[in-house]
Amino acid sequence: MIEVAQVDDVESRIVTFDEAQEVLACLPNGHPKLDIWHNWAQVQFKGKHWLAELIEVVTICYARMAMRNGSLSANPRAYHNERHINELLLRLVRCTQSQHSTHLSLTGLAILSVFAASHDLRQAEPSKDADDESLVGANEAASYIEVERLINQYPESTLWNSHRLMLLMTMIHASTFGTAGKRSTNFFQGNLSRRLLAQLRFTEQDEELVYLACDIDTANVSLPLNKYAKSAIKVFDELVSHQKAKIPPQQFFSQAQMAYFFDQQHFHSKTARSIFQPEKSRNAKRITAISKTIKDMDAQSSIEAVKNNFIQQAQTLSKPAPE
Repeated sequence: MIEVAQVDDVESRIVTFDEAQEVLACLPNGHPKLDIWHNWAQVQFKGKHWLAELIEVVTICYARMAMRNGSLSANPRAYHNERHINELLLRLVRCTQSQHSTHLSLTGLAILSVFAASHDLRQAEPSKDADDESLVGANEAASYIEVERLINQYPESTLWNSHRLMLLMTMIHASTFGTAGKRSTNFFQGNLSRRLLAQLRFTEQDEELVYLACDIDTANVSLPLNKYAKSAIKVFDELVSHQKAKIPPQQFFSQAQMAYFFDQQHFHSKTARSIFQPEKSRNAKRITAISKTIKDMDAQSSIEAVKNNFIQQAQTLSKPAPE
């Protein structure tokens, strides 16, 4: 565990809020940065003594993601970059705008904000040994250790205590998804969240927060179909470029999409079921149709041909039916 969590150049470079702001000032014009979440947080957490600290922690994580994996990286990732943080934070903001959000406490929303910003901080950790029985991925374990180091920079914090740190750790560890091998069933359908929670004494409200963290991380299934297709392409590109995965594109954009959409991803929090499940359900038949079209393509089709067909089908099916 210590080996995968050592401080790297990015963590050493971005330690303070001022350093994070200097880095984020280098992002191109038009970049969303944290503007929407920041404006929401100022209203949502108004009067809380820990608001300034929360903004600093989320901003530092965001800057590290941009430099390590995203827009300011020499080797950017297509999916796990700072814009993925934006996606999760926007989903979190949306959750608070729903009538189903009354059971989400302010401290819970703050912890979820930090989860969104920190759960993917480390994406290039060495794989665990084959005989490692832990269900938590190396990336997730290292991501939590890094954000815990960051939180410990605020020794007078009134936001964090041992229980809330345990909540954050459980959220991040439970975001391990899709690890191959004989124990892979634990990583789908929220199963790892359930398994980790079974070992802890959390209240029903705490469990809802852990499940919601998992749910907003995989809620791309509820996106408009053309946006879902773009996210799937980003995942594929990152798997090929950074993990050197040998995945036939036809298989990834057909059978693998069906497996992810219908078998591997389920919503478990009450909040996500109310907000995101209806939109996922509306995508179901269209995902099935697209996957069949891709599966029926010529087996010799190029990667670009498969990707172009995938996105074109999604765009076509996203158009409203003529009256």
